[in-house]
Amino acid sequence: PLGFVANRRSGMVVPLDLQHNSPLSDQLTAPFLRPRGVALGKMRQIADIHVDVPAADQLTILTLDQYSQTLVIAPYIIGMLPEPQIVTPTFSNLQFEDVDNSGDTPTLTIDRLMPGATTTETWEVRWSDRSQSWIVTGSQSGRQENLLTETTSYTSDFEEIRLSVQGTATDGDRFTFTTDTQVQEVDLGGIPLSMVELDEVHILISIWDTESNASWLTVYNKRQRTELGRWMAPDSAQLGEMTLLSDQVWVADQQTDRLFVLDLQLDDVEGSPHTELPTLGPITDLSTISTDTYTHVYVATEQRIDVWDVNAEKWKHVNPLNPYKGGIDLNSPVVGLSSSQRSIDLQTTSAWLAPKQDHVVVATLFNGSTVMIEGETGCIATVPGGASLSLDGTAYGEIQFNDTGPPSNPQVYVSDDGTML
Repeated sequence: PLGFVANRRSGMVVPLDLQHNSPLSDQLTAPFLRPRGVALGKMRQIADIHVDVPAADQLTILTLDQYSQTLVIAPYIIGMLPEPQIVTPTFSNLQFEDVDNSGDTPTLTIDRLMPGATTTETWEVRWSDRSQSWIVTGSQSGRQENLLTETTSYTSDFEEIRLSVQGTATDGDRFTFTTDTQVQEVDLGGIPLSMVELDEVHILISIWDTESNASWLTVYNKRQRTELGRWMAPDSAQLGEMTLLSDQVWVADQQTDRLFVLDLQLDDVEGSPHTELPTLGPITDLSTISTDTYTHVYVATEQRIDVWDVNAEKWKHVNPLNPYKGGIDLNSPVVGLSSSQRSIDLQTTSAWLAPKQDHVVVATLFNGSTVMIEGETGCIATVPGGASLSLDGTAYGEIQFNDTGPPSNPQVYVSDDGTML
């Protein structure tokens, strides 16, 4: 199994080998080298990633660029011979502009383009009298910190290009050229906020237009590279994170505390019916788990993960000792959620002392930590040594324990001052 991680700082998409917990070795003859991955440029604000498999020997990366408000489509693996084949970067003819018509005729040579580092963009190499060097700027890679001079070999900041130059120039003289790695952009008409896969052919993208304050859900056909249709959100709504459950799309409204539950109709996207579900707070992320015994939607709201019981049609009361019907306070804002695809062994046991297994939801927190939530109960999944959640500040009074199953002997740990659980 493969995973992909986007680096918002460098604009790189890096493949991961999930089975071996390491970067993917995509060069069979040199597996010790770092993966080549896909370069998109550090000027992009990469959001969600989707990996498409258009053929058995091909992988294509689709990602949202919130800076250019586009869907970016970039081929990664284009064949197997038997080593994975990636796109070989190419460049256009060089154009030189003598801005003051002084007759300068410098020569710029493109010595090398780096597969996995070069992307599709326009480059400008401009002479500066102030720095007495050539300043290199890419439309997607941005202005480079490294300066080009006649006496030194030049490599751009993230190894996108290697250049050399000869001759003199005056202030403002410039070369321009383009590099190409078959990256394409699709204009979305607004800021893309979230993306999920609907089926093998379609993806869903939630979009918000800042000028009109309108928000909609775009159904995009990734095979035909066309937009199938749009579902417009009600006025004042801002569609954000979303998840799929059975044949329904659950979409968060980032303006108000509610969820839209959409019965998406591909033959009539605009007319698809929906219902609204009030939530217990502003939503930062969503996830779902459906098993033979329960179907839950997990909603990250502020510092909690609230659990909506789809079958019972109500919010799950995770902690009966707390009058508030919500999830457990995690003491830090929730950044993201992800559900496990299968059940795992937990550190706790059932009431009959059997090893407990369940699906889990993994939450990343703003403080840099991660916690696991049991899928069925919504409680913190424990690890050796006890729960991973700090309960500092939880006052208690008289504690009573009612043993309703096989004999058990839980212990309650109290701080030194006797006031905190």
